[in-house]
Amino acid sequence: MKRWMIVGAVMSVVMGCSSSPVMLSQDYGTSLARMKESQILHPEAPAKLAPPVGLDGRGSVTAYKQYLGSFERKSEAPEAGTIIGTMLTPK
Repeated sequence: MKRWMIVGAVMSVVMGCSSSPVMLSQDYGTSLARMKESQILHPEAPAKLAPPVGLDGRGSVTAYKQYLGSFERKSEAPEAGTIIGTMLTPK
């Protein structure tokens, strides 16, 4: 009985490894390519690009740095209008 189980296990392993690889069809990936093409509104748009209009590089960097600096706190003292600010201000 044990012998037949070993033979069966060996045969199932050999048969599982001996299968030939599956060949893909010639139109593999065509549906993906068609889906991408159908989502493009103007296929000729990249050929008609105009140069960007606006700030030059230095001006853009300066504006960006000023924008980032606008989020920094100017002082750590609480404002006078808040409850905590009125309790902390000297009288």
